Amino acid sequence: MNRRLLDILACPMDKHYPLELYGDDNSDTIQTALLYCTECGRFYVVDGGIPILLPDDLRDRDAEINVIKNIPNLPDKITLHGKPWKIT
Repeated sequence: MNRRLLDILACPMDKHYPLELYGDDNSDTIQTALLYCTECGRFYVVDGGIPILLPDDLRDRDAEINVIKNIPNLPDKITLHGKPWKIT
């Protein structure tokens, strides 16, 4: 995902913009990261450069957890309080 895409991405649940980015190495291309909505507390993964912005009922928890395991230093607001599920 190109970093410039962050300028137009919004949470699919509440349309909040902008989303916070975690797990990024500050390069122009984002491969694996987590997007966080500060409004509703939901997080979304970026896997293989593709942001997966799906509603809760269409998300694959196990697949997302596998991606999240590779993202270091996530804040408690995501690991303990993030929606749709706790990561820890």
